[in-house]
Amino acid sequence: FRSNQATGQTTTYNNCEPLGFTSFPAYPHPIEIVQNPGRIFIFHEVDHFWRTIWMDRPVPKKADLLFGPSYLGTSVGHWDGDDLVIDTIGFNDKTWLDTARHPHSDDLHVTERFHRVAPDTLEYTMTFDDPKAYTKTFNWGPKHLHLKDSATWQIQEDFCSPSEQAKFRDGLDKTLNAPK
Repeated sequence: FRSNQATGQTTTYNNCEPLGFTSFPAYPHPIEIVQNPGRIFIFHEVDHFWRTIWMDRPVPKKADLLFGPSYLGTSVGHWDGDDLVIDTIGFNDKTWLDTARHPHSDDLHVTERFHRVAPDTLEYTMTFDDPKAYTKTFNWGPKHLHLKDSATWQIQEDFCSPSEQAKFRDGLDKTLNAPK
């Protein structure tokens, strides 16, 4: 945690490193959820990444992961009544849990729950279990995600590129240093 604090960055995304999906609720950017037989895709506007949630298999053991640990881990979902519950394991330790720079280990297990509380609102919670990094399990949320159901709505591009980061920093410097 101290090492992450010393970077002076609020997220790994500031250095164009993958953000990791556990940080996405801290951003105002939308997600899109698409359900197909056997899997669900969650598309994120931030860094334009997607996750695959497998709905037709059990959660694997860490030792059985075909490609080993990854930035987004391996996600398996199931329905608990009307709630979508997603278990994710198999993370590498290169992302942070949040914009406060909390670290995690490769033993992180995240459980997400999506619960519809209104026709246009999902309640979203995450439970973190990481015995290498934390002494007890803890929750984040609930956060309300507001649904858009319009033929004209779409996720935009939001890539981390060094040239775009430089333009943003230059614009910010000019704004902060402008005469008042």
